This record gives sequence, C-alpha cells and structure tokens, in this order.
Amino acid sequence: MIRASPRFFTVRTVQASLRSYATAHTSKSEVDLPRQILERGLQLLPEHGWDLAPATRSLGLSDQAASIFPNGKFDLLQFYLQKQTAKLASVQLKSSTPDGCVRELVHARLLANAELGPYLGEAVSMLMSPKYLPYSLEQLHNLVDEIWFLAGDKGHDATWYTRRGSLAMIYAASESFMTRDNSPNFKHTLSFCDRQLNAWSRFEAAEESVSEWFKFNAIAAFNVAKSLTR
Repeated sequence: MIRASPRFFTVRTVQASLRSYATAHTSKSEVDLPRQILERGLQLLPEHGWDLAPATRSLGLSDQAASIFPNGKFDLLQFYLQKQTAKLASVQLKSSTPDGCVRELVHARLLANAELGPYLGEAVSMLMSPKYLPYSLEQLHNLVDEIWFLAGDKGHDATWYTRRGSLAMIYAASESFMTRDNSPNFKHTLSFCDRQLNAWSRFEAAEESVSEWFKFNAIAAFNVAKSLTR
C-alpha cells in the first residue's frame, strides 16, 4: 500500500540491504551467511565491540570471512542502526499528540543505545567521520522519517522537510551528548533532548524563522561535538 506522505525507508529496505550482501552466492547456506555473521556480531558486541572477526570465529569460520563486508566495523554499525530503526514500530506509545509521540520515540531510540556500553562513543565517531558521513546522514534521515511517520505526521507541505531536518539535528546532538553522560538511565541526555525539543516547539509556535532555529541548534550540536574531542 502506498502511503500518502513521502517515505524513503521501510522494513523492506533493511531486508533488501541484507540480501545485497549475498548477491554473489547461490546456496541457501551461503546466502544466509552474511546475516548470520552480522547477527552474531551484535550478540558479541558488548564484549568485542564492532569487530566482526570474533563473530566469524564463533561460527567456525576464519577471520578472513569478515572480508565479505567491505566497510568492516561500519557494516556492523549500519546493520545495528537499521535494526534499531525497524524496532521503533513496536514501541507502545502513550501520548495522544504527534509531538508527544515524537518525544517518546526519540527517548526509546536513545535508551536503546545503552546496550552499546563503552562502544557508543566509537559508533558516534564512525558516524561523524568524513568517509561515512553520506551514509550516516541517510541513516539519520531514515530514523527521523520513521519517527515522524509513527507519530502520525500527516503534513504534506514544505514543513515536511523542516520537521525532519530539525529532529535530525536534535537527535544527533542528543546522541553525541549521550557518549559523555554517566547519569542513571541517561537522565541528563533525556533532559538535554527535551530542552532541544521544547526549544524547537517554541520557535515553531512563534512562527520564527526556521533558519534562526537551525542556527541555535547547530551551535548546541557543535558545542557537544567539540566536547567529545577534549
């Protein structure tokens, strides 16, 4: 079924990306192998981080088997990002308003990063690297598009883009903030995120220039990113 608002990401996209890894194989076992390695990599992530070699060894394969993934660690990271975006559809929303649902979904996605432990910082660093930036921006767009869709966003005007651009900046800044947050249950990160969301709501309600809000939030995001290099 075709949805009314433009969308660039579906669960089928995740499935297609997984199949693309196996286009050169013919047998069922070979076709399933890339996914098996990636799934095993996520299982071992708390212990071994983004390295795929432990996953291949645990499956009885040599370390060279990881070479089927041209981007190595980043391929595992992108698999993680796709799965987390797809999982948002199962979040039980309590709010009755789109803005409230957006807040719940963003919180849920941020808190899912808790399972990464000390490897969250490395993930954010990879996402911010020039080599992977185009894909990182694509994944960020996919995430915020899914969040707005699940929140019931039905708007089809020009603000469709500004809403997604604004939320993308808020999420990126919040995730960067999270890498330095040691508070229980990432309380400080969620508070930081809420301040950004509230600021956006105030600008939107006051019909302020979108460019002014972008400037405001870009400065906040820059300051958070800068703190990560200290």
